[in-house]
Amino acid sequence: MLLRVLGQKQSTSIRDLAAQFHTRRETIYRDLRVLQDAGYPIAGDEQGRLSRPRLLASSVPNIQFSPPELEALLLAAQTYKNLCTITKALRPEFGDRKASSITADELKKWLRIQDAKRDWADGTYNGYVTQLCVIFGLGIKHKKISENSAKEIKLRTLHNGKPRYLSPDEANRFETTIKELFPQHWEAFQFARFIGFRASAQFKLKWTQVDLQQRKISLPPIRRSKYKKWRDFPMNSIVYAIILDRWNRTSDHRGYVFAEYHQGPEYLLKPAYWFPEIVEAAGVEDFTWHSLRHDFISQLVMKGVNLKTVMDLAGHANLKQTAKYAALAPTTLAESSELLTTATVTATAPNPDYISGNEVPPKLPLAVLA
Repeated sequence: MLLRVLGQKQSTSIRDLAAQFHTRRETIYRDLRVLQDAGYPIAGDEQGRLSRPRLLASSVPNIQFSPPELEALLLAAQTYKNLCTITKALRPEFGDRKASSITADELKKWLRIQDAKRDWADGTYNGYVTQLCVIFGLGIKHKKISENSAKEIKLRTLHNGKPRYLSPDEANRFETTIKELFPQHWEAFQFARFIGFRASAQFKLKWTQVDLQQRKISLPPIRRSKYKKWRDFPMNSIVYAIILDRWNRTSDHRGYVFAEYHQGPEYLLKPAYWFPEIVEAAGVEDFTWHSLRHDFISQLVMKGVNLKTVMDLAGHANLKQTAKYAALAPTTLAESSELLTTATVTATAPNPDYISGNEVPPKLPLAVLA
């Protein structure tokens, strides 16, 4: 379509093209460069700028793609975009080193650091591992390297069907282990478990975001995310007790709530560094710090809290994010349907006094008369 528009005689600006195709100007510039690289004679102004591009050829070849071919092109474009993203992320760490010199341990360390910095979901982590495998696989295919170091990195287990939460036994093991071996992390653990914040929100929480009088915590908007405004979260009794105790113990009421994690080594701010040791000591499998958030949401749903309320307490942007926990609700479909019949039976049940002949007939519900 872009080629056909450029083949017309009238001159068209980049701004007009962007408006016509409902996209950004950067996207038009990118597509023009792709067409130039493909051999199409596209020219700009006297300085070579493409602000008013024009096609020098008199005719445009009639190129037609089948639906499978279009899907393959879109998939290739997305794969290329993903590869560019991960390559850009790898460069600050590995520079211009050859892929053959990068070991699996170095890749694991890099993933661990990125995970801690960005608080990745398990699916995001797996996506980066997969892209690393693709990059090294291409190197092997083109005989640039002989081994795929990324193959040694294990993918994380995804709980798309059943979110990961703590069983009563696992919760008891965590509590015992942390109290006995890691008491310095007890309050942070309990706070995360009973309010469900992401690690970044919890460890960057400041006293200016805490309202002790109204017993609520406010989280600010997050740049480049779905969360564009302030969000308020109520404090239950456990969270309130932790916050109140910390308030009474500190003199800096404008600093961080979990200030001790900012006073030591930088890695303390990243539970991905120190929480695995606690998980191993507790004998719990396949559980990360972010799983505490899943546990918080899952426990609410299993206790019968409606999904809209759970969405608000979890800080989800929409119900779609909360819906994956719906299967944990204690009320089955059959039980929910039966609630309607209870109301109907009560409304239409015969009056005992009328049966005995002592009363006039009761008025039937409008629904029955209809």
